[in-house]
Amino acid sequence: MYLTLLLHNGDCYQTFGPLNYYRGFQPYDFEYFARQLSPLFYKENGLSATIANNLAAFLLLDNWTELPAVAHRGDLVLICCQETSLGHFDPQRYQGSFDIDSKGQVVRCRLKGLDSPLRSAAAYYDGTKKKLFVRATSLELYRRTHSILAEDIPLSEEPYWLATIYMNLAGRDILGKDVPAAAGRATEVSPFAVGQWGVYLPEQPEGRSGLRVPSTGA
Repeated sequence: MYLTLLLHNGDCYQTFGPLNYYRGFQPYDFEYFARQLSPLFYKENGLSATIANNLAAFLLLDNWTELPAVAHRGDLVLICCQETSLGHFDPQRYQGSFDIDSKGQVVRCRLKGLDSPLRSAAAYYDGTKKKLFVRATSLELYRRTHSILAEDIPLSEEPYWLATIYMNLAGRDILGKDVPAAAGRATEVSPFAVGQWGVYLPEQPEGRSGLRVPSTGA
C-alpha cells in the first residue's frame, strides 16, 4: 500500500514528493483515519481532499510502515463496528444463530460456531440506552451477523467503522481517538469483551512518535 501526492502536469498526473509505503495497511484504513481526523471535512470533500488538507497527520503514519497486518488462520483481523438506535430488542428471536447471555441491562448475542477471540462476532443491546452495537473481527463475520439481524433491524450492510488492528492503534496514538462506540461505551456495551474489542490487541510499536494531531472537524 502506497500514499503519495499527485500533480497534474497538463497531460497526466505524476507523483510529487516521496512514495510512502505501508506494509500492513489496507485502502479502507485511510478512510478510517480521515473520518477520525476530520469527519465533517471528509464527509463533504472525500478522502483525497482530506489527505491534502491534513498532510502532516497522514505523514505521521510513517511510524507504522513496516508493521505487517495482523492475521488469524489466514484472515486479516479487523475492527468492524456499527451502532444503531433501537427501541426494542428481542434476543430470543435469534437463539438459533447466537449464544445469548446478559449482564444487567446489556444482552450479548455471540455468533455460534466461533472458537477464538480473534475470530468472533457479537451484537450487544443496551436496554438502558436503547442502542445496539455490533462488532466483528472480519467483514465476512460482520455480514453474517447483519444477515441474521437485518430482517428486523435497520442495520447497515457495511460497518461504519472498518480498520485493521494497527490502523486502530495508529489512530489512538496519533489522534488520541478510538472508535466512538468503543471509547464512550466499551465497558457498558461490551462487558464480556476480552480487552476493549473482544480480542487481544498487539502492543504498539517501539519508537513511535507519541505526537498527536488535533481533530479539524466535529
